[in-house]
Amino acid sequence: MIPPAMRKNPTRLFAVQGLAILLAAVTALSCVSSGGGGATTPGPSGSFIASFTPDNPTPEDNTVNLFQAPGGAGNQLTINVGITGVNDVFGASFRIVYDPARVHFDDWTAGSLFEGNGQTALYQVSPVSPGVVEVGVSCAGCFSGIDVSSTETIVQMIFSAEVEGDSSMSFVAADLLDAQNPPGPIAGLAWDGGTLTAR
Repeated sequence: MIPPAMRKNPTRLFAVQGLAILLAAVTALSCVSSGGGGATTPGPSGSFIASFTPDNPTPEDNTVNLFQAPGGAGNQLTINVGITGVNDVFGASFRIVYDPARVHFDDWTAGSLFEGNGQTALYQVSPVSPGVVEVGVSCAGCFSGIDVSSTETIVQMIFSAEVEGDSSMSFVAADLLDAQNPPGPIAGLAWDGGTLTAR
């Protein structure tokens, strides 16, 4: 259902619908939800403990980075995709790459950035090849971009370690999108990954 305010702003509606179509075309295996996950078959439970060390543990402004969320059990953990000090954010599109011989992508949950305040987030999260998960996120209920002054989470990614050892995780084909019409990439950002370790 299209909100009344959006019906009064056909230009913004066109931009939102266009971005939604773009995200939908990312992959035929995508999963669309406003707050759920797109689970794959979980990896083996293992008898070791997984942890994640970010490449940038203290991100400055204009940074997107990976960092471990609280909790987790055994060989499974949740890694946040965080954004720090970026203005006019309307959406994101990126891939996370990792070693599929060591790490398995299990599921995902919504982040905090586009949730609440009457906003509706569109998520598309899917493994597109071994060791690559593609993510597309947009704010369907936003009439302007979101200014992030501290750190917010775009999406939470759940992984499990399949064997002991280290696996680097990084971003490729990564863009944050602004709220212009049409939305365009935000320049000058650092994209920092990290290392998943199982012991």
